[in-house]
Amino acid sequence: MSLAFGHLTAAWIVGEIIQKISNKKLPNHAWALLLLGGIIPDIDFIFQILLNEPIHRTMTHSLFFALFSLMFIKNNKYKLLFTIGILVHIFLDLLTAPGVQLLWPLNIWISLDNYLPTTIMQLEIKNIPLVMADMFLGFFWFVYLFMKGKINF
Repeated sequence: MSLAFGHLTAAWIVGEIIQKISNKKLPNHAWALLLLGGIIPDIDFIFQILLNEPIHRTMTHSLFFALFSLMFIKNNKYKLLFTIGILVHIFLDLLTAPGVQLLWPLNIWISLDNYLPTTIMQLEIKNIPLVMADMFLGFFWFVYLFMKGKINF
């Protein structure tokens, strides 16, 4: 399981690839949407805590959520980057058991873990507040570094 830093890093790598292929530098707000898309599916942790229901990796980790997110951003280029960030997140979570409910609302869990040549180390989450702390600290750390000019996109 990838935590916030892993998801942010994967979205950043994809952004670098997009820049390389397109020979265009992404503006800062495009980077912000791509990186936000890379972590937004884990917002379900908040609802899991509030509702006391095991909903992680369900609705917000589905193709439905990725398509639904297209409705909230008007600019097509930025809309695409936000959705790419979401899809990168979902792909990473597909690599570990139990996978995700990619076809939510169908209660079907899909994982690529069994098809990988080697087993990926699993992280069993016993302390959801710790995961939430990682997500918020990681996000604000990146924002801080960006604001100080330590990260250039």
